Amino acid sequence: MIRRIYIVVAITLAMGGSLAWAQRDGAPPNPRGEAGPPRNADEAMERERMNRRGPGGVARIPGWVGEGVIHSLSGAQINMLVSGNQPWRVRMENNAQLSTKGEVSPTLLRPRTVVRFKALLTARDVALEPITELEVFTPRAGFVPGKEIPAPEEEAAADQPEDFAPKNTAKEAGEAVGEELMEEEGSPLSRRPPPRARQRGRDKDKDEASAAQEFEVTGMVVSFKRGRLLVDAGDGGKIRGELAEDAHVKVNLQSLDLAQPGAKIKVSGLAMPSFNGVGGDVVARSVEVTLVPPPPTTDPGERPRRRR
Repeated sequence: MIRRIYIVVAITLAMGGSLAWAQRDGAPPNPRGEAGPPRNADEAMERERMNRRGPGGVARIPGWVGEGVIHSLSGAQINMLVSGNQPWRVRMENNAQLSTKGEVSPTLLRPRTVVRFKALLTARDVALEPITELEVFTPRAGFVPGKEIPAPEEEAAADQPEDFAPKNTAKEAGEAVGEELMEEEGSPLSRRPPPRARQRGRDKDKDEASAAQEFEVTGMVVSFKRGRLLVDAGDGGKIRGELAEDAHVKVNLQSLDLAQPGAKIKVSGLAMPSFNGVGGDVVARSVEVTLVPPPPTTDPGERPRRRR
């Protein structure tokens, strides 16, 4: 009886020792043999892929480059389709280089968006004419909003298309308003003198138009509703104006804030193809998005439906 007890105890100790030895000297906790949580998205996806690999599994591909279209966006992940409708899931490295360029609908203008545009402003910082072109951009470090007189048109003429029609100068705008008033006052259809209040209003508009000047404005959007735009230009004041119905909103961002499904995308980074050879995962070091020009809209202040 005692001998049987000794045998059972010896077997138990042997099994416990082998289990402890296996736990101590077994497989490494991750493919690189490093303990602890992954250090970045690259290592996390590498661990996930390497842990799923078996004999003959698909190896990861460094320096992978793929082009396609954005299918959908979910948080920090982009789902893209490349040639043959192969689905790829894209996640960005912490210091990935991001770029979004193209043109978007004015409906995507939101508060705190940094913009740049030119406008003929009165002394009260109100744009006399609808704004036809506006740029959304990523400001550099030390960015200061404001308004300044743009370079002479002679210097910028080389960059303008042939069919570009320069805006009227302040003097021409004042003369145009004066001629319009003279035609109205001398019309045979109205022999009565205009009311004094109306005449004072016309004189005030004439003075503002003659004193208006073209500025290049850079600042942050405060509000945009029904085509009416309010921009905070810092020391340049609050700029008010209206966007034209066919206004062009260009994008030059170092982020993916305005990336939309259907846009073209180019990704380079570490790729981990799926086992069936169709699609896979990518840890992106570089992402370039080119937006598709939006269809024309009749209401620039109409809000789009939010992406779910």
